[in-house]
Amino acid sequence: MTSPQRPSPASYSRRAALRSGAWAAGGLLLAACVLDGDERGDDVGSESDDVDVERGSEVVAPARSSAAPQPTPTPTAMPSLLAQESPAPDGERGTMRQGVVGEAVPPLALTQARLVAVDPRNGEIHGDLAARIEQAGPLELVVQLRPGVSFHPAPGERDGGPLDAAAVAADFATRADAREFLFAAAIGTVETPDADTLRLSLNAPFALLFELLGDTASAAVRANGLSEFGQPIGAGPFIAERRADGGVSLRPPARVPPRGLPLLALRGVVSAGGGGCLARPGG
Repeated sequence: MTSPQRPSPASYSRRAALRSGAWAAGGLLLAACVLDGDERGDDVGSESDDVDVERGSEVVAPARSSAAPQPTPTPTAMPSLLAQESPAPDGERGTMRQGVVGEAVPPLALTQARLVAVDPRNGEIHGDLAARIEQAGPLELVVQLRPGVSFHPAPGERDGGPLDAAAVAADFATRADAREFLFAAAIGTVETPDADTLRLSLNAPFALLFELLGDTASAAVRANGLSEFGQPIGAGPFIAERRADGGVSLRPPARVPPRGLPLLALRGVVSAGGGGCLARPGG
């Protein structure tokens, strides 16, 4: 039985030996850096967080900025927007008044009216401006408006204009020109067979038609002008007026058509601390 032979030592050239030595030196340098970093700790924001950048064979410390830190700029006084006004768009009456933070503004749901209202609890559709809605075809609706409804008066005027089929069609056309989705894409044409009747033709079946028609922000019928609060003039259950103390007085129009809903004689909305609002009976 032959004894195992001891492996013969490998021979390396001079260049390979120098290369191995360079790798060994690099490993020792890296180990020294790691050990030194562990000894100094990991305090966030201290000088021990600086990491040396190795470029080739030399070690270069990262450059430090010698510029002094810039002082925090002092905030300038905010201009008062209470009296600032901007002209209304062409063809609209009144001016858009920009209020300050904390100023009472009437909710749109109290001052605006739309064709229908949708109960979010069960999805039932109720008439607001519409007294009756009939589906005349797969893509056609006939809306019978409540007679005798008027818009709220514009600032400086005693009475508002009539809210009839022509007024609704004009508002829908303006919003279609503005490329609002409901009026530009969902509703194709709006016809007015008589003063209290609308005929709406849809471009295609639209499942959310009544949800959008019943949304105050999306489809409230608006007059040509702005209120003193910078909001569109509507025909909702209350007319909003600015009080001397900065609050809002809410009163029903002089002529309110019966809608089968309980009515309030008057409500007042006043500013509260922290920018909120309180409602109270007003006089």
